[in-house]
Amino acid sequence: MKPRDGIKKTPLLGLTGSIGSGKSEAATILSRLGAAIVDADVISRQITSSPGPTMDAIRATFGDEFVSADGSLNRPAMAKLVFSNAEARRELESILHPRIRKQFVAEIEQKQGQCPLIVGVIPLLYESKYPYQLDKVMVISAPAELSLQRIMKRDGSDREFALKKLNSQLPIEQKEKLADIVVKNDGSKDDLAKKLKKIFQKLIEESSVGG
Repeated sequence: MKPRDGIKKTPLLGLTGSIGSGKSEAATILSRLGAAIVDADVISRQITSSPGPTMDAIRATFGDEFVSADGSLNRPAMAKLVFSNAEARRELESILHPRIRKQFVAEIEQKQGQCPLIVGVIPLLYESKYPYQLDKVMVISAPAELSLQRIMKRDGSDREFALKKLNSQLPIEQKEKLADIVVKNDGSKDDLAKKLKKIFQKLIEESSVGG
């Protein structure tokens, strides 16, 4: 992801964590501080929200029952399948991940030089086989029980299904070991905001010194 000619490279921070850890809230806070956000989940929804090559591939692989009447992804049906069937999840990821990464890279290039920091939200960064050229990676971490409560509240799901979602990803402890920065999100939103503000300021200072 090279900057356009004449434009200084903007630092790119990868943001990841487990489902229910608070990645979206962290991204919102960083956006308010002045970071530009590129979210792989948002891209995933964009490319599966209407008929097109992505949905053609999904229909061919999984069948008509996973495509809604308007040509978009039948999300409840697909979620029920992939969080109960690891092979189906891998098949879906093999369709989505290359397309997500291609658009992700394009959006990063567009934002170069337009802000002090670019944050790439990549929920499955460590699970994906597709490399992302990031300057640093920050993991938002929360205890498993707290993540489960957040998933159930957000999705209206029962504990069993929330646990399937959580267990479909690498354990948060493993992600912490791979990260450059770990942020514990086990308190209030204000606590998280204070932690992220300090990190944001430090990253900007490091970028200024490096530049």
